[in-house]
Amino acid sequence: MKNLLKAILATVLGLSLLAAASAVTKPPLNKARNRAEYRSSLYYSESVGRMPKNSLDVVFIGSSQVYDSFTPMEMWREQGVAGYCCTSSGQQAVTSYYYLRSFLRRQTPRVVVVETMGLKKEAAADLRKKEYYNRSALDQMPFSAEKIALARELWKGQENGESFFSYLLPVLRFHSRWKELTETDFSFRESYDCTRGYDLTNSPFGYPLQEEDFPFLTEEPTDALAEWDEDAAGWYRKMGELCAQRGIRLLLIKTPCYNRTIEDRNMLRKLASECGAEAMDFNDEAWWERMGYDYKSDMYDRIHLNSEGAKKFSVFFAEMLRRDYGLPDHRGEESYAFWDRDLEIYDRQLDARSVAYAWTGTELRSLVLNGDYEMLVVGMENAEPAFAEALGIPPGAESMWVCRWDGTRANTEYTEKTRGFFGPEEYEIDDTGIYMHGENYMVGDGGLYYVIRDRLLDKIIDYGTVDPEDALRRS
Repeated sequence: MKNLLKAILATVLGLSLLAAASAVTKPPLNKARNRAEYRSSLYYSESVGRMPKNSLDVVFIGSSQVYDSFTPMEMWREQGVAGYCCTSSGQQAVTSYYYLRSFLRRQTPRVVVVETMGLKKEAAADLRKKEYYNRSALDQMPFSAEKIALARELWKGQENGESFFSYLLPVLRFHSRWKELTETDFSFRESYDCTRGYDLTNSPFGYPLQEEDFPFLTEEPTDALAEWDEDAAGWYRKMGELCAQRGIRLLLIKTPCYNRTIEDRNMLRKLASECGAEAMDFNDEAWWERMGYDYKSDMYDRIHLNSEGAKKFSVFFAEMLRRDYGLPDHRGEESYAFWDRDLEIYDRQLDARSVAYAWTGTELRSLVLNGDYEMLVVGMENAEPAFAEALGIPPGAESMWVCRWDGTRANTEYTEKTRGFFGPEEYEIDDTGIYMHGENYMVGDGGLYYVIRDRLLDKIIDYGTVDPEDALRRS
């Protein structure tokens, strides 16, 4: 008996050590460079588990085309809809199914919205070949029966030397990463996600698409069907069964995307009818007109909406959910008061993104000087002088100068080596870099280097260099 107990304890200890090693050595897909830096959660987020039980009325499941298309906080702002994005890059249908099962452990939404990028035969085949997509789906997922089942399914289609156990214990695959480990890898605290799974780093800028990028605009009507992947279709059917058992309405959708055809649209409608679901392919002129959508200004690239397009799409979708699906407006309810608090933080993060997407030193300067920001600046002899002048700093003759601007005044030090605190973070500056947490924030080629901290969010939101011609460069 004692020997059995010792064996059990040794096994538990061994597995615990492997789990701890796995948490450190797995590629840091979602980790920020340091604990103070903002990085939105683009993969399955533990924050969804912090939502009160049965408080979410809609869940959006799928690939990056979900987390770049749906911003639940805009839905809340406009309609009081409580939703969440549970996503992973390049998500396969099998991943969508197990994400949904995991989500339904704590939530009973009225509507489930599933993006169907992985339905087409060629797309599904391509997704199966990429280990990165499997890892991005599994590594962020809490340990559960669903995670074990998903690991088994993904392993069955692997082509890169992965093993089933390495999906559960990444150290078995990435043990050699110990040489590359930095402080980032030892940071395990996940920030609370006030964006509800939306990609807050999404660009606000449009992409130069043309009419020929959207075949359905010029095609003749047809009843023909594109070819779907039967394995993927099977998992969508399982989602239909799961939702039917629980009285949940299932929407199978396709977000705006290049290269969509009428045959693709017909394929989606056919599958939805088999799943007992509704089909919404938003690659349709009628939908575009209703949304006020313009592919020339609302796309970030060929398959993703930019932040302006996502806001437009989300507000339209929220109105539809309230009107056609009877989702409630929770604004003003005491149990949802934290949504309004999170909305304030979300708006602050939108302001921070404006800083991160400034194009020139002049624009960056105007944003920072009028905000609740703290800036650490290192200037070389060829630093862009207007930037320093606006901060009230006459550049010295020394080869390097350091300025810390705290919103009211600039403290300037002319030293070869400077140490101090930037917010709560200790920093060190010399002629080779700006160091915090063992990372060098001096990126790009000279002139003037900067790091910006949002004092309200208590996070580093941007860093880079302003070259002598006033152009910004970022890592």
